[in-house]
Amino acid sequence: MGVAKRHHLAKLLSKKGDDDDFEVSDLRYAMEELGSAFIKLGQLLATRPDLVGNEIADDLKLLRDNTPVTPFDEIKKVIEGELGKPLDEVYSEFNEEPLGSASIGQVYKATLKEKDMEVAVKVQKPGIYDIIVPDVKILNKLAETVDKHISKSKTYNLPAMAKEFERSIFKELNYMEEVRNINKITNNFKNVDYIKIPDVYPEYCTSKLINMELIDGYEVPDLYDNKIEGIDNYSNSSIWNSILFKTSFN
Repeated sequence: MGVAKRHHLAKLLSKKGDDDDFEVSDLRYAMEELGSAFIKLGQLLATRPDLVGNEIADDLKLLRDNTPVTPFDEIKKVIEGELGKPLDEVYSEFNEEPLGSASIGQVYKATLKEKDMEVAVKVQKPGIYDIIVPDVKILNKLAETVDKHISKSKTYNLPAMAKEFERSIFKELNYMEEVRNINKITNNFKNVDYIKIPDVYPEYCTSKLINMELIDGYEVPDLYDNKIEGIDNYSNSSIWNSILFKTSFN
């Protein structure tokens, strides 16, 4: 409850209702303090304004960009441990500045020596599994407590949502699941010329490491803000409808 009190969430989690000191960013700050599982939960809630409201959902999107970065020395040990080789035996170039950092892993730009190919290297943060396990237990307990004592929360069936999140995050911790999903999507869209799925190099992939083709592109919100010449909302809608239709029936 210490985190809840610091970020003005205690009353919101009790029968007392609203806290006048609560600000939209308080929920995000609390999730950042609580750790990786809660950051991941916040990232998911950012896509569900129907559950948390537009204002909170927009603020939670900041979790995507502000996730703490793990030092490269620690990341390097994970890569070398997974590949069983020193970094310079596998890569001719490796940019130590991450392209992105999320709650579970970080992504780097590198060049595979053997293939002379630029790749995106996705690496799981060291010790993240041992951090996630107690976080998930806390989340499940919190969901059960809120469901038991706050009647208005029963509409959302929070314990079921917490269990579904638990299943999802533990699948995400196994990067080979992502490799299999990429391969499925690649097969589904192999004859669609306007969709490009990055190639994955399975000999350089493990449960904690993925090496895939590096492709330049844009973030989805930029597409819908009409910031890119030659792309409009109508084209986007047609493409997304096609993708949804094809993935739903394959």
